[in-house]
Amino acid sequence: MTYGDVFCEQTVSKSRFCSRNDQRSDGGGFTAREVHLPPSKSMVTMLPNKPARGPGRPANPYIAAVNWFAPKATVDWLQPVADLEASCPHPGKFRDTSAAKDAAYGLLISTGLPMPRRVIESILVHDHGFYPVAVTAALQSLGTGSPQYNASGRIVMRELNVPGQAKPSHVYTWNREPTNGEIKALLGLIKRRNSFLTKERLRDAGEEYVRGWLLKEGGFVNITIADELGEVGPKPYTLDLAATDRVTAVPYGISVKNERAWLKANSKNIDDVIRRAARNQMKPWLFMPFALDTAIQQCRESGVRLTTLGKQIVPVSVPGRMMALEIESLRAVLGVEEYGFVHARAERSEFTGIRTFEPD
Repeated sequence: MTYGDVFCEQTVSKSRFCSRNDQRSDGGGFTAREVHLPPSKSMVTMLPNKPARGPGRPANPYIAAVNWFAPKATVDWLQPVADLEASCPHPGKFRDTSAAKDAAYGLLISTGLPMPRRVIESILVHDHGFYPVAVTAALQSLGTGSPQYNASGRIVMRELNVPGQAKPSHVYTWNREPTNGEIKALLGLIKRRNSFLTKERLRDAGEEYVRGWLLKEGGFVNITIADELGEVGPKPYTLDLAATDRVTAVPYGISVKNERAWLKANSKNIDDVIRRAARNQMKPWLFMPFALDTAIQQCRESGVRLTTLGKQIVPVSVPGRMMALEIESLRAVLGVEEYGFVHARAERSEFTGIRTFEPD
Protein backbone atom coordinates (compact mmCIF):
# COMPACT_ATOMS: atom_id res chain seq x y z
CA MET A 1 0.00 0.00 0.00
CA THR A 2 1.28 3.47 -0.81
CA TYR A 3 0.92 6.79 0.94
CA GLY A 4 -1.87 7.83 -1.41
CA ASP A 5 -4.17 4.89 -0.72
CA VAL A 6 -7.53 5.64 0.83
CA PHE A 7 -10.29 3.99 2.79
CA CYS A 8 -13.61 3.72 0.97
CA GLU A 9 -16.55 3.48 3.30
CA GLN A 10 -19.87 2.21 2.06
CA THR A 11 -22.62 4.34 3.51
CA VAL A 12 -25.28 1.65 3.73
CA SER A 13 -24.11 -1.60 5.26
CA LYS A 14 -20.59 -2.62 4.18
CA SER A 15 -17.12 -1.16 4.05
CA ARG A 16 -14.18 -2.15 1.89
CA PHE A 17 -10.77 -0.93 0.87
CA CYS A 18 -10.06 0.53 -2.56
CA SER A 19 -7.20 2.50 -4.06
CA ARG A 20 -7.24 6.14 -5.09
CA ASN A 21 -7.68 5.04 -8.71
CA ASP A 22 -10.72 2.94 -7.81
CA GLN A 23 -12.90 5.54 -6.11
CA ARG A 24 -16.39 5.04 -7.40
CA SER A 25 -20.07 5.31 -6.80
CA ASP A 26 -21.72 2.39 -8.55
CA GLY A 27 -25.12 2.31 -6.98
CA GLY A 28 -23.78 0.51 -3.93
CA GLY A 29 -23.56 3.69 -1.93
CA PHE A 30 -19.76 4.05 -1.84
CA THR A 31 -18.15 7.29 -0.79
CA ALA A 32 -14.42 7.78 -0.40
CA ARG A 33 -12.66 9.61 2.40
CA GLU A 34 -8.89 9.89 2.60
CA VAL A 35 -7.09 8.52 5.66
CA HIS A 36 -3.40 8.40 4.69
CA LEU A 37 -1.04 5.90 6.24
CA PRO A 38 2.57 7.00 6.67
CA PRO A 39 5.02 6.01 3.91
CA SER A 40 7.23 4.10 6.37
CA LYS A 41 4.94 1.08 6.63
CA SER A 42 2.85 -1.04 4.31
CA MET A 43 -0.28 -1.66 6.32
CA VAL A 44 -3.83 -1.92 5.03
CA THR A 45 -6.62 -1.17 7.48
CA MET A 46 -10.09 -2.46 6.68
CA LEU A 47 -13.14 -0.73 8.05
CA PRO A 48 -15.48 -3.10 9.90
CA ASN A 49 -19.13 -3.59 9.12
CA LYS A 50 -20.63 -0.87 11.26
CA PRO A 51 -24.05 -1.46 12.80
CA ALA A 52 -26.82 0.71 11.47
CA ARG A 53 -27.44 3.78 13.61
CA GLY A 54 -30.84 5.11 14.48
CA PRO A 55 -31.53 8.81 15.03
CA GLY A 56 -28.83 9.66 17.56
CA ARG A 57 -26.10 7.69 19.31
CA PRO A 58 -27.18 4.54 21.15
CA ALA A 59 -27.07 4.66 24.93
CA ASN A 60 -24.13 2.25 24.97
CA PRO A 61 -22.17 2.17 21.70
CA TYR A 62 -20.07 -0.76 22.93
CA ILE A 63 -23.10 -3.02 23.03
CA ALA A 64 -23.87 -2.19 19.40
CA ALA A 65 -20.23 -2.91 18.49
CA VAL A 66 -19.70 -5.94 20.73
CA ASN A 67 -18.72 -8.20 17.81
CA TRP A 68 -15.78 -5.93 16.98
CA PHE A 69 -14.05 -6.98 20.20
CA ALA A 70 -14.52 -10.74 19.84
CA PRO A 71 -11.37 -12.89 19.49
CA LYS A 72 -10.06 -12.89 15.89
CA ALA A 73 -12.64 -10.29 14.82
CA THR A 74 -9.93 -7.90 13.62
CA VAL A 75 -7.64 -10.27 11.75
CA ASP A 76 -8.91 -8.96 8.40
CA TRP A 77 -8.77 -5.31 9.43
CA LEU A 78 -4.98 -5.12 9.41
CA GLN A 79 -3.68 -6.88 6.33
CA PRO A 80 0.10 -6.83 5.94
CA VAL A 81 1.81 -6.46 2.62
CA ALA A 82 5.22 -7.59 3.80
CA ASP A 83 6.27 -9.74 6.74
CA LEU A 84 3.51 -9.21 9.33
CA GLU A 85 1.06 -12.09 9.56
CA ALA A 86 -2.58 -11.15 10.03
CA SER A 87 -3.11 -13.90 12.60
CA CYS A 88 -0.19 -15.31 14.56
CA PRO A 89 -0.68 -18.35 16.83
CA HIS A 90 2.46 -17.46 18.79
CA PRO A 91 2.25 -13.88 20.12
CA GLY A 92 5.54 -12.03 20.12
CA LYS A 93 6.68 -12.78 16.60
CA PHE A 94 6.55 -9.24 15.26
CA ARG A 95 8.68 -6.75 17.21
CA ASP A 96 8.59 -3.54 15.18
CA THR A 97 7.44 -0.69 17.44
CA SER A 98 6.69 1.60 14.51
CA ALA A 99 4.45 -1.02 12.91
CA ALA A 100 2.68 -1.54 16.25
CA LYS A 101 1.99 2.19 16.39
CA ASP A 102 0.59 2.12 12.84
CA ALA A 103 -1.63 -0.82 13.76
CA ALA A 104 -2.94 1.01 16.83
CA TYR A 105 -3.89 3.93 14.60
CA GLY A 106 -5.61 1.53 12.23
CA LEU A 107 -7.73 0.00 14.97
CA LEU A 108 -8.85 3.36 16.30
CA ILE A 109 -9.62 4.76 12.85
CA SER A 110 -11.57 1.62 11.96
CA THR A 111 -13.79 1.44 15.03
CA GLY A 112 -14.24 5.16 15.59
CA LEU A 113 -14.71 4.36 19.29
CA PRO A 114 -12.56 5.17 22.32
CA MET A 115 -10.62 2.03 23.26
CA PRO A 116 -8.94 1.18 26.59
CA ARG A 117 -5.23 0.58 26.36
CA ARG A 118 -5.49 -3.02 27.57
CA VAL A 119 -7.88 -3.80 24.71
CA ILE A 120 -5.57 -2.35 22.05
CA GLU A 121 -2.65 -4.28 23.58
CA SER A 122 -4.67 -7.48 23.67
CA ILE A 123 -5.77 -7.24 20.03
CA LEU A 124 -2.31 -6.43 18.69
CA VAL A 125 -0.56 -9.13 20.73
CA HIS A 126 -3.02 -12.02 20.66
CA ASP A 127 -4.66 -11.54 17.27
CA HIS A 128 -1.82 -9.98 15.29
CA GLY A 129 1.33 -11.43 16.82
CA PHE A 130 3.01 -8.24 17.99
CA TYR A 131 5.64 -8.50 20.71
CA PRO A 132 4.13 -7.15 23.97
CA VAL A 133 7.09 -4.88 24.68
CA ALA A 134 6.78 -3.31 21.21
CA VAL A 135 3.08 -2.63 21.77
CA THR A 136 3.73 -1.08 25.18
CA ALA A 137 6.39 1.21 23.72
CA ALA A 138 4.09 2.18 20.85
CA LEU A 139 1.17 3.11 23.10
CA GLN A 140 3.40 5.01 25.52
CA SER A 141 4.48 7.21 22.63
CA LEU A 142 0.88 8.03 21.72
CA GLY A 143 -1.38 10.43 23.53
CA THR A 144 -2.82 13.90 23.61
CA GLY A 145 0.57 15.48 23.14
CA SER A 146 1.67 13.23 20.29
CA PRO A 147 2.43 14.79 16.89
CA GLN A 148 0.01 14.67 13.98
CA TYR A 149 -0.23 11.19 12.50
CA ASN A 150 -0.90 12.79 9.11
CA ALA A 151 -3.03 15.57 7.69
CA SER A 152 -6.13 13.78 8.96
CA GLY A 153 -5.48 13.87 12.68
CA ARG A 154 -3.88 12.25 15.71
CA ILE A 155 -4.54 10.04 18.71
CA VAL A 156 -6.12 11.59 21.80
CA MET A 157 -5.37 9.81 25.08
CA ARG A 158 -7.43 10.40 28.20
CA GLU A 159 -6.98 9.07 31.72
CA LEU A 160 -10.18 7.59 33.08
CA ASN A 161 -10.37 7.47 36.88
CA VAL A 162 -12.36 4.42 37.96
CA PRO A 163 -13.70 4.24 41.55
CA GLY A 164 -11.91 1.49 43.48
CA GLN A 165 -9.16 1.11 40.86
CA ALA A 166 -5.66 2.04 41.99
CA LYS A 167 -4.48 3.42 38.65
CA PRO A 168 -6.48 5.24 35.97
CA SER A 169 -7.40 3.48 32.74
CA HIS A 170 -5.88 4.99 29.61
CA VAL A 171 -8.41 5.45 26.82
CA TYR A 172 -7.38 6.23 23.23
CA THR A 173 -9.55 7.87 20.57
CA TRP A 174 -8.93 8.87 16.98
CA ASN A 175 -8.80 12.65 16.47
CA ARG A 176 -11.39 13.67 19.06
CA GLU A 177 -12.30 13.59 22.72
CA PRO A 178 -14.59 10.80 23.94
CA THR A 179 -18.20 11.84 24.37
CA ASN A 180 -19.84 11.86 27.79
CA GLY A 181 -21.96 8.90 26.69
CA GLU A 182 -18.89 6.90 25.71
CA ILE A 183 -17.13 7.69 28.97
CA LYS A 184 -20.21 6.68 30.94
CA ALA A 185 -20.47 3.41 28.99
CA LEU A 186 -16.78 2.59 29.50
CA LEU A 187 -16.93 3.38 33.21
CA GLY A 188 -19.90 1.07 33.64
CA LEU A 189 -18.19 -1.79 31.79
CA ILE A 190 -14.88 -1.35 33.63
CA LYS A 191 -16.58 -1.27 37.03
CA ARG A 192 -18.49 -4.43 36.13
CA ARG A 193 -15.27 -6.08 34.94
CA ASN A 194 -13.51 -5.18 38.18
CA SER A 195 -16.41 -6.50 40.27
CA PHE A 196 -16.21 -9.89 38.57
CA LEU A 197 -12.44 -10.27 38.14
CA THR A 198 -11.32 -9.40 41.64
CA LYS A 199 -7.79 -10.15 42.81
CA GLU A 200 -9.11 -12.67 45.31
CA ARG A 201 -11.24 -14.48 42.73
CA LEU A 202 -8.37 -14.65 40.24
CA ARG A 203 -5.92 -15.81 42.93
CA ASP A 204 -8.19 -18.62 44.12
CA ALA A 205 -9.06 -19.71 40.58
CA GLY A 206 -5.40 -19.89 39.57
CA GLU A 207 -4.38 -21.96 42.59
CA GLU A 208 -7.30 -24.36 42.18
CA TYR A 209 -6.60 -24.76 38.46
CA VAL A 210 -2.92 -25.57 39.00
CA ARG A 211 -3.82 -28.06 41.73
CA GLY A 212 -6.34 -29.71 39.39
CA TRP A 213 -3.72 -29.94 36.64
CA LEU A 214 -1.18 -31.55 38.98
CA LEU A 215 -3.77 -34.11 40.06
CA LYS A 216 -4.76 -34.90 36.50
CA GLU A 217 -1.15 -35.18 35.33
CA GLY A 218 -0.61 -38.05 37.73
CA GLY A 219 3.14 -37.53 38.06
CA PHE A 220 3.06 -35.85 41.46
CA VAL A 221 2.35 -36.81 45.07
CA ASN A 222 1.99 -34.88 48.31
CA ILE A 223 -0.04 -32.23 46.50
CA THR A 224 -1.38 -29.53 48.81
CA ILE A 225 -4.99 -30.13 49.81
CA ALA A 226 -7.60 -27.61 48.67
CA ASP A 227 -8.14 -26.13 52.14
CA GLU A 228 -4.46 -25.22 52.47
CA LEU A 229 -3.92 -23.47 49.13
CA GLY A 230 -1.94 -20.28 49.59
CA GLU A 231 -0.75 -21.30 53.05
CA VAL A 232 2.19 -23.65 52.48
CA GLY A 233 5.13 -22.99 54.78
CA PRO A 234 5.83 -20.40 57.48
CA LYS A 235 5.03 -16.72 57.09
CA PRO A 236 6.32 -14.57 55.44
CA TYR A 237 7.64 -17.29 53.13
CA THR A 238 4.38 -19.03 52.35
CA LEU A 239 3.87 -20.65 48.97
CA ASP A 240 0.65 -21.25 47.09
CA LEU A 241 1.03 -25.02 47.03
CA ALA A 242 3.57 -27.80 46.99
CA ALA A 243 4.00 -31.08 45.13
CA THR A 244 6.62 -33.82 44.91
CA ASP A 245 7.72 -35.46 41.68
CA ARG A 246 6.64 -39.10 41.84
CA VAL A 247 9.76 -40.36 40.03
CA THR A 248 12.59 -38.11 41.21
CA ALA A 249 11.14 -37.32 44.67
CA VAL A 250 12.06 -33.64 44.12
CA PRO A 251 9.80 -31.37 46.22
CA TYR A 252 8.55 -28.24 44.48
CA GLY A 253 7.43 -25.02 46.10
CA ILE A 254 4.88 -23.50 43.74
CA SER A 255 3.88 -19.89 43.18
CA VAL A 256 0.84 -19.14 40.99
CA LYS A 257 0.54 -15.65 39.53
CA ASN A 258 -2.77 -15.60 37.68
CA GLU A 259 -2.11 -12.20 36.07
CA ARG A 260 -2.88 -10.98 32.56
CA ALA A 261 0.47 -9.15 32.37
CA TRP A 262 3.29 -11.04 30.65
CA LEU A 263 6.14 -12.27 32.83
CA LYS A 264 9.23 -10.21 32.00
CA ALA A 265 12.90 -10.67 32.77
CA ASN A 266 13.91 -9.37 36.21
CA SER A 267 10.33 -9.63 37.42
CA LYS A 268 9.90 -9.69 41.18
CA ASN A 269 7.81 -12.84 40.71
CA ILE A 270 10.94 -14.78 39.73
CA ASP A 271 13.01 -13.63 42.70
CA ASP A 272 10.04 -14.13 45.02
CA VAL A 273 9.48 -17.80 44.19
CA ILE A 274 13.22 -18.50 44.46
CA ARG A 275 13.38 -16.95 47.93
CA ARG A 276 10.23 -18.64 49.23
CA ALA A 277 11.09 -22.07 47.86
CA ALA A 278 14.63 -21.93 49.27
CA ARG A 279 13.31 -21.07 52.73
CA ASN A 280 11.02 -24.11 52.54
CA GLN A 281 13.85 -26.32 51.19
CA MET A 282 12.08 -26.91 47.89
CA LYS A 283 12.78 -26.31 44.21
CA PRO A 284 11.05 -23.21 42.81
CA TRP A 285 8.20 -23.63 40.32
CA LEU A 286 6.38 -20.61 38.89
CA PHE A 287 3.04 -20.67 37.05
CA MET A 288 2.03 -17.70 34.86
CA PRO A 289 -0.51 -17.21 32.07
CA PHE A 290 2.08 -15.68 29.70
CA ALA A 291 5.86 -15.17 29.63
CA LEU A 292 8.26 -13.33 27.34
CA ASP A 293 11.19 -15.23 25.88
CA THR A 294 13.61 -13.20 27.99
CA ALA A 295 11.79 -14.25 31.17
CA ILE A 296 11.79 -17.90 30.10
CA GLN A 297 15.54 -17.74 29.60
CA GLN A 298 16.09 -16.09 32.98
CA CYS A 299 14.03 -18.79 34.71
CA ARG A 300 16.07 -21.49 33.01
CA GLU A 301 19.34 -19.88 34.10
CA SER A 302 18.07 -19.22 37.66
CA GLY A 303 16.92 -22.78 38.34
CA VAL A 304 13.22 -21.95 38.22
CA ARG A 305 10.80 -24.38 36.63
CA LEU A 306 8.32 -22.24 34.66
CA THR A 307 4.90 -23.27 33.39
CA THR A 308 2.81 -20.99 31.18
CA LEU A 309 -0.93 -21.65 31.18
CA GLY A 310 -1.62 -19.80 27.92
CA LYS A 311 -4.61 -18.05 29.46
CA GLN A 312 -5.85 -16.32 32.57
CA ILE A 313 -7.99 -18.57 34.77
CA VAL A 314 -11.44 -17.68 36.13
CA PRO A 315 -14.09 -19.76 37.91
CA VAL A 316 -16.57 -21.45 35.60
CA SER A 317 -19.39 -19.60 37.36
CA VAL A 318 -20.13 -17.00 39.98
CA PRO A 319 -23.41 -16.59 41.88
CA GLY A 320 -26.14 -16.03 39.33
CA ARG A 321 -23.89 -15.91 36.25
CA MET A 322 -21.85 -18.20 34.00
CA MET A 323 -18.43 -16.60 33.68
CA ALA A 324 -18.10 -17.43 29.96
CA LEU A 325 -21.15 -15.28 29.22
CA GLU A 326 -19.81 -12.48 31.39
CA ILE A 327 -16.43 -12.57 29.63
CA GLU A 328 -18.01 -12.22 26.20
CA SER A 329 -20.19 -9.31 27.31
CA LEU A 330 -17.13 -7.46 28.64
CA ARG A 331 -14.75 -7.93 25.70
CA ALA A 332 -14.78 -4.18 24.97
CA VAL A 333 -12.87 -3.64 28.24
CA LEU A 334 -11.18 -7.04 28.56
CA GLY A 335 -9.56 -7.69 25.21
CA VAL A 336 -9.46 -10.77 23.02
CA GLU A 337 -7.19 -13.14 24.96
CA GLU A 338 -8.40 -16.61 25.86
CA TYR A 339 -9.68 -17.40 29.35
CA GLY A 340 -9.63 -20.76 31.09
CA PHE A 341 -12.34 -21.94 33.46
CA VAL A 342 -11.82 -23.92 36.64
CA HIS A 343 -14.63 -26.20 37.81
CA ALA A 344 -15.65 -26.94 41.38
CA ARG A 345 -13.86 -30.28 40.90
CA ALA A 346 -10.71 -28.66 39.58
CA GLU A 347 -9.29 -31.83 38.00
CA ARG A 348 -12.33 -31.91 35.69
CA SER A 349 -11.37 -28.58 34.13
CA GLU A 350 -10.04 -28.40 30.59
CA PHE A 351 -6.24 -28.20 30.48
CA THR A 352 -4.96 -27.04 27.09
CA GLY A 353 -2.13 -24.83 25.89
CA ILE A 354 0.02 -25.48 28.97
CA ARG A 355 3.82 -25.47 28.47
CA THR A 356 6.57 -26.19 30.97
CA PHE A 357 10.15 -24.93 30.66
CA GLU A 358 12.73 -26.87 32.67
CA PRO A 359 15.70 -25.11 34.26
CA ASP A 360 19.17 -25.67 32.79
